[in-house]
Amino acid sequence: MALPHQTPGRVVVVTGATGNLGSRLVDVLAGDPRVAEVRGVARRPPDDEPRPQVRWHAVDITTDDLDPIVDGADVVVHLAWRIQPSWDLDAMWRTNVGGSAAVFAAVRRQGVAALVHASSVGAYAPGPKGPRVDESWPLGGIEGHPYSEQKAGVEAMLDELEADRPGLRVVRMRPALMVAAGAGLELRRYFLPGIAERGAPLHPWMARLLPTRLQLVHTDDAAVAFAEAALGEASGPFNLAAEDPVGAGSWPGLERVLRPLAAVTWRRRLQPVDPGWVGLAFRSPLLDTTRAREELGWAPRHSGAEALEQVLAGIRATDDAPTAALRGEVEEDDGDLDGRIAALAEELAGELRRRDLTLAVAESLTGGLLASRLARAGGASDWFRGGVAAYATEVKHDVLGVRAGGVVRAEAVSDMATGAARLLGADVGLAVSGVGGPDPQEGRPPGTVWVGAVAGEWSGTTLHHLAGTPEEICLQTCVVALEDGLALVRGDGQGAPLAD
Repeated sequence: MALPHQTPGRVVVVTGATGNLGSRLVDVLAGDPRVAEVRGVARRPPDDEPRPQVRWHAVDITTDDLDPIVDGADVVVHLAWRIQPSWDLDAMWRTNVGGSAAVFAAVRRQGVAALVHASSVGAYAPGPKGPRVDESWPLGGIEGHPYSEQKAGVEAMLDELEADRPGLRVVRMRPALMVAAGAGLELRRYFLPGIAERGAPLHPWMARLLPTRLQLVHTDDAAVAFAEAALGEASGPFNLAAEDPVGAGSWPGLERVLRPLAAVTWRRRLQPVDPGWVGLAFRSPLLDTTRAREELGWAPRHSGAEALEQVLAGIRATDDAPTAALRGEVEEDDGDLDGRIAALAEELAGELRRRDLTLAVAESLTGGLLASRLARAGGASDWFRGGVAAYATEVKHDVLGVRAGGVVRAEAVSDMATGAARLLGADVGLAVSGVGGPDPQEGRPPGTVWVGAVAGEWSGTTLHHLAGTPEEICLQTCVVALEDGLALVRGDGQGAPLAD
């Protein structure tokens, strides 16, 4: 019997094998005579598989042992990536960064000869919408966009892997947005939930209304390029995109209007697209694909306009798909609110340190919970001035200077944030007040929560409607308060951003 590395064809491992790109790549590889076995890795693999050379592994790359799957493979194609639920940044980080680290470590331990990684146009630093950029354009991502920043961060991890394993052939694929009719249901549920179901028209001519220029690449074309990267001898980065951008032109000034709007509606969970995607649309560069054409022999069969027409048709018409990923079935993360709070606190800490700002908080229903979680974040002594647990109404009025009237209202949290910043000498004030339950207060039901933030002359408030037990409402209040604080510091929220 031949050993694994002596088989007449290649053994290819594909992570994220049930998604938009993964499902098509498995098809391409399974039909290629150079391939003996495809090992598809997914949390929720399909129930049936008629192709004898395709073997599925129900695996979570963040927790399960990957060595048995990677053992004996000639190449690993790493596609697994999470973009939803976009509110759960901790879960996204665990899959995207932690999961990538686990895959790379297994590749290193098992001595796999080649690794193909699905990076993205989002890994690039902001670039032009006129001249095309090649693979030498600097990386770094779009600031404030977790998807983009994590793509750039994982490429830095690849740098370390290549330095540690100089003989490893590493290919970094940097595609534009990949679309196809078969991904219509996934994209609809990820980015446009309810729109097509309500009969809203979606037509290709609408692309002419886009205030920016974007490139697309058809998923079938991308899969062919990934397969050639896996089975050939090329290494290094490759841009993938159709030549014709979609969109009417470039009005970068509109980003300052659209991004705050996206931030507010996203924080209130009115829509699932985090505001960083607006920044990516306006600031990502247009790609030069010469290297992929010359070294991979790649030529996309679909134009950007054709890809757009197909995916819009899929969004309008698709009601089912063969895999859970293509159906856009988002796996919620077991409700780990504590982990979410810790991740947000660390994120806010980093933003405050980078801008040399200090923070103070005032709390009502959370009774000091928010301050205690902030105090655990890295370097808290440098940026966290402290908190005031103003649980009693008279403390809000007498200590924080809240004006007369109810305390579950916008004016109250604005005064609380201002009072905390003044009392504790902080640059930024953050405050929460609301109804934790189980009983109503001031005629408002449990889960009614106001968050207020102040920075200098600017102040803003947001209203949230939360659900759950009193304990769950308090934890959720910490989450939305930290999200609102991050939006203020980064400049994603309403009002003027804080300068770097």
